[in-house]
Amino acid sequence: MDSVTSMTAAVRFIEEHLTDEITIGDVATAVHCSLYHFCRVFKRATLHTPYDYLMRRRLTKAARALVGDDARVIDIALDFCFANPETFTRAFRRMFSCSPSQFRKAGILDPLAMRPPLTDEHLAHLALADGLHPTPEDLPPLHWVGLMTLDHGEDQRNALWGFMSSLFEGHRGVGGAWSVTCYPEGWERHGPLYYAGVETKVPEDGLLVAKRLPAARYARFGHVGGAAARQLTLDTLHHTWLPQSGMRWAPRMVVERFEGLPSDGDWPVSWDVLVPVIEA
Repeated sequence: MDSVTSMTAAVRFIEEHLTDEITIGDVATAVHCSLYHFCRVFKRATLHTPYDYLMRRRLTKAARALVGDDARVIDIALDFCFANPETFTRAFRRMFSCSPSQFRKAGILDPLAMRPPLTDEHLAHLALADGLHPTPEDLPPLHWVGLMTLDHGEDQRNALWGFMSSLFEGHRGVGGAWSVTCYPEGWERHGPLYYAGVETKVPEDGLLVAKRLPAARYARFGHVGGAAARQLTLDTLHHTWLPQSGMRWAPRMVVERFEGLPSDGDWPVSWDVLVPVIEA
């Protein structure tokens, strides 16, 4: 059994037993691995230790239960195998930066704070990308013109870049192509904002939005797999790298840098993804 297949089976076993008293040894046994070998391969394949992944999935499910039903906090803690409310509260605060009671009172499920289950596609993408190896990069202030809209999916992003390509095709004043995905306050109720822009000296003509990003320190990642795999890279950044980085994500946005203008059906295979970070 290859590592992706065995780790897919391990993730499936964990998902089926989130409310059961299982150990990491039980998961290793289920996929016919020694405990030592399993822990090593799981970390390499998922970028999580098995225990960290199990706890984050339980806490994510517990967070949904806090907002979605009226069960007592102690009962939710016990449902997800926490021995007592104190242990549950400590673990919950580490992941969500607030207590379970505060989380329930706020009543907001931030998708970027939750740990969704890893899919076969995520595991295969991580194997292709060989994990995440960020490089620090300091960027000067960036000045762009472009188009901004709520991000409702790949078709909409294709339409934006298709328009930008037709507008600037062959124009000698165009520099790099960039996009910014922003997560402003309340975004989880409306969706993130997506901005497609280019560096250019062409004056604003009423159709385009001028945007300036201040100089900042970024963690730069390489994305591979083209437009179809874009969300897989972003998921890994949001749900794996950022929680483990010890850095603070500020402001809440992701910048993507392209060699040329993407367009419908003609996205590059790889590009840079940059996350602004500051010391926590």
